[in-house]
Amino acid sequence: MYFLYTIIRRLVFCVSALTRLVVTPKIAQMFPVSEILGEIFRVFAVSFYRKFSVIYMKILVAGMGNVLRGDDGFGIRVIEELSVNHQFPEGIDLYEAGIGGIGFVQELMKGYDALIIIDAIDKGAAAGTLFVVEPLESESAIENLELHQSMVDMHYADPSKVLLMAKALNVCPPKVFLVGCQPEYVDDAIEGLRPPVERAVPQAVKEVLSLIDELYET
Repeated sequence: MYFLYTIIRRLVFCVSALTRLVVTPKIAQMFPVSEILGEIFRVFAVSFYRKFSVIYMKILVAGMGNVLRGDDGFGIRVIEELSVNHQFPEGIDLYEAGIGGIGFVQELMKGYDALIIIDAIDKGAAAGTLFVVEPLESESAIENLELHQSMVDMHYADPSKVLLMAKALNVCPPKVFLVGCQPEYVDDAIEGLRPPVERAVPQAVKEVLSLIDELYET
């Protein structure tokens, strides 16, 4: 079904672009109705694509982190909450990435239109503070040394390493969001979230659902 969605998406936008090329200003001046019909057809084509994409758009929601390192397990905790209390249509996949960067990149090879990553990120804010960022907005060219260093320890990955590898393999979705939470305590052999971070879980769930709605509307 995703293959069919991709074909229709490309066809619709090609038709839309062709309409603008065919109905030139000169033709529009000679046949005024052609411009109106062309615009109606273009709007219809884009509208059809958007309705179709709501059903077949592929979105991966991935939680990262280590549940045995305290607040580092935030991403996994949010995925658990989403899987237990919410139902999603075909095309939206929940994935517990944990700390396995290689497995995460392999999951992205299935082909997704958008990626939402949930993880604990340290920005020096108050514990439990949420951040929603688009990491690809500040992307830079991939350097060979940086890529090599990321490949060395991909078995223990953070979002930046995963995205770097995914971009290098051309499997990174065009839209990527990171829902991050400021941890209070991260250490080995400590299971469970601290209260401020645990209280941020429901809000993080709302942020993820809001991002999904936003993706469907664009």
